[in-house]
Amino acid sequence: MMGDLSQIATSNLAFIVGVVLCFVFIKSYRFIAKKQFNKFKLRLYRYVIANYTSIDKEEFILGECRWNHKCHYNSIQAIKEDKASKVLMCYVMIDNQIFLHYINQDNKGKYIDNTFGWRFEHAEYYFIREIVSSEYKLLPSYITTLNNAHIKLLGRIPFRQYCIKEQNNNK
Repeated sequence: MMGDLSQIATSNLAFIVGVVLCFVFIKSYRFIAKKQFNKFKLRLYRYVIANYTSIDKEEFILGECRWNHKCHYNSIQAIKEDKASKVLMCYVMIDNQIFLHYINQDNKGKYIDNTFGWRFEHAEYYFIREIVSSEYKLLPSYITTLNNAHIKLLGRIPFRQYCIKEQNNNK
C-alpha cells in the first residue's frame, strides 16, 4: 500500500513538473518570437529604405479615413467611384509598424490614402509598383505572398516557424 502511494505521489509530481516546464517553455518561446519579430521589423525597414522609392508627403491629398485594415478594397472602391485613376502598391511605416499597403493616385498625379485618411501626414510611404485592373481581384493574395517572401528573405528560422504557426492558427 505504501508503495502505491509513493508511486502516485511521484507520478503527480512528475506531471506538475511537466506542466510547469511546458508553461515556462511557452512563455520563453513567445518572448523569443517577439524579440525576433522586432529584429525582423528592423531588417524589413532597412530593406525597404534601401530598395524602394520614398513618396513625398507634399504629393498627397486628403482621402477618406476608414481605418478598417481593408486598403485593397478601399483603393479599388475609389477607382470604381472615379475618385482615383490608379491603384499603387507600397510599403507604409506608421505607429512603429511596417506593412504592405495600397493607395490611389488621381489624374493630376496626387496620391490618396483612402484607409488612413489624414493620418498620411504621420506615415512614410515607399512605392513598389502600380497595379493594373486585371490584378484587382488578386490584391489580398499579394499581401500574403509578399509578406511570406519577406519572412523567408529576412526572417531567422525561429521567427519563420512562429509565423507559419500563427498563419495556420488564423485559417
